[in-house]
Amino acid sequence: MQVLGHLTPSTTEFRMLQNRKSAVNFCLVLIVLLGAFLRIHTATNSVVDAPLRADAGQYYSYAYNLRFNGVYSHEFWTRSNNPEYTPSADAVRSPGYPLFLLAFVEKSPSLKGILQINLAQAALGILSLFLVFGIARKILPGAWSLAPTFLTAISPQLVNVETYILSESLFGFLLLLAVYVCTRYKSEDRSSSTLIVAGFLFGIATLVRPTTQYFLPVLLLYVALASRRQLQWQHYAAIACAFILPSALWMLRNLITLGITSDPTLTINTLVHGHYPGMMYNADPATLGYPYRFDPKIQELSSSVSSALSGIWERVVDQPAQYLQWYLLGKPVEFLSWSDASADQGFFIYPALQSPYLSSKFFIFSYVLMRHTHWIWVALAILASLYLLLKFCKQSNVINATSVLLAFVFIYFIGIHSVGFPIARYNTPILALVFILAFVFLYQLTEKIKSQSATSLEAGIVQK
Repeated sequence: MQVLGHLTPSTTEFRMLQNRKSAVNFCLVLIVLLGAFLRIHTATNSVVDAPLRADAGQYYSYAYNLRFNGVYSHEFWTRSNNPEYTPSADAVRSPGYPLFLLAFVEKSPSLKGILQINLAQAALGILSLFLVFGIARKILPGAWSLAPTFLTAISPQLVNVETYILSESLFGFLLLLAVYVCTRYKSEDRSSSTLIVAGFLFGIATLVRPTTQYFLPVLLLYVALASRRQLQWQHYAAIACAFILPSALWMLRNLITLGITSDPTLTINTLVHGHYPGMMYNADPATLGYPYRFDPKIQELSSSVSSALSGIWERVVDQPAQYLQWYLLGKPVEFLSWSDASADQGFFIYPALQSPYLSSKFFIFSYVLMRHTHWIWVALAILASLYLLLKFCKQSNVINATSVLLAFVFIYFIGIHSVGFPIARYNTPILALVFILAFVFLYQLTEKIKSQSATSLEAGIVQK
């Protein structure tokens, strides 16, 4: 019996497919449970030395001042805790992550309050596992999709970053959610509502970390590919508006409150702090990680964006080969590295007084495994991205749009951080996408080998 020209699957084949699907779902549940255990155990058994230091202290202070003083200010919470003192509003950092912290800040910060933040971030990490599997499933078979999900579940970088009051966890979740929503769009859909939601999510992510503020052209290019250029210009305009809306509201707040649309401080710091070759001042190992602290011209360079650009350009002209190597190779390598040069014990963003990665054999094993395979996954992701972009240029009408989107995101982040500050901590939000791309390459390679083997076998049979 034939239906629409195809043979209906037999009962046995149907049961095999169902069993295979059930096995994949069962494995997914186990992976999620493993990821949940690692994250919750790490959150409840980690102690960070002075957790509200540096960037973390600023984020917490923004949330603290907003909740208890009604002012969006980064002035440190201990100072603004004085009832006779009113902090000054500013716009140095975008409000996405401080708004996330708003529900957790306390009048007198405690370890319990910090634990609540860590557990909330752990919950986002657990939800991210479902997003990773969902994204991978649009490109890979079910069993193959489990592999990047597993690596995401056990990744020490992704697990441990949730113990800091830093924006990487929230940003990574929003990035995955935006990409996942993009993958829900089908080319035959006449409505662009799914893509509008995705654009809005990318816009929200921009308020958490401004890294994605230049991503709109890349997103619209993906929309053209995914829709097979069937959408009208009004749809593109709606997606662009959804992307821009969160940032536009933030700029409006700044204009009303401060008389400016944005504060260039972080832009200047990103450009200046990241321009030192090898993350050292004059190649001095004693300055590794913090070269700007030893630069006698740092005040001059940091006075404005134009001063930063002109000052950096003078140094590039003076040593073109060194800076060319740094921007084209050194920075991407630094960004994609396992950890920052200034990381405590080669791993911890802030010094750890207690962590499962220092005491538990299982956690240490996962750490050793992922650290020694880190560059394998990165290299495979690079190969996958180059392969997909090459295929996109040659056959854009037949390539899987989701796989190209992942390549776009990966290359975009490398490019952005090659211009700015290329520390390894900033690669954690895209690690899950790196794992997916790595297995896309392995799957394509496996299928290619199978195809060539089958062709050789058929040729041998014909000759006989």
